[in-house]
Amino acid sequence: MRSTPCIVVSLGIVAVAACSSHRAQTPKPADCCTTTFSVPSNNQSTYFPAGTFLPREAPDDGLVTWYSRSLLEMAEPSFQSLVTANVESYRFVWLRSFHPGISIRIWKCSRGYCLAAKQLDSVDRYIDGKFVPSAKLAVNNSRSLSVDDWDRFLSLLDRAYFWSLPSVDGGPMANDGAAWLLEGSKESKYHVVDRQSPQTGDYRDACLYLLKLSELKVDASKGELY
Repeated sequence: MRSTPCIVVSLGIVAVAACSSHRAQTPKPADCCTTTFSVPSNNQSTYFPAGTFLPREAPDDGLVTWYSRSLLEMAEPSFQSLVTANVESYRFVWLRSFHPGISIRIWKCSRGYCLAAKQLDSVDRYIDGKFVPSAKLAVNNSRSLSVDDWDRFLSLLDRAYFWSLPSVDGGPMANDGAAWLLEGSKESKYHVVDRQSPQTGDYRDACLYLLKLSELKVDASKGELY
């Protein structure tokens, strides 16, 4: 594993030696991110509580199937298990019509704050009107976050009034675009907000901040941000 470089301004050789010693005694950044959470075994119904996306779709099975299938393809845990474990965590699920799905999850662990970024290699395929599973996990990266990263995201959530936003906005679903789904687990409570291709606003800013932290490559100049 690549070691974290030490920044020394003007303290010379003694400072370098001290920094090396500190690095040897401090847990590696990846140690914070080795926490694993169980992934549902082909049980899509465990991802979202019944009625989560009503009244957008009645019943909401269509949305649950779409989102849950993508999360299973990315080997993502259900936030219902995180609520039970009392883990504070947030996940941005970005499903675009013409680009592979993305999931960015951050959480608080005993040693600090962590991020897991995942991306599929393709979009959903339909043959003769039937879904044919084909997407594979192409990117699966994790790293530690600084306390400033974490606090900055929480401030964006507060600005967006995330915990009091309705899960759906009641607007019609377009055929093309992108689902911007943000989940949160905190103090044994769960909330999810689902919006389609938001163009402006604090909710969009919070999601984009997670995308920035993920360091995934998205080229807005080529129309990949929508």
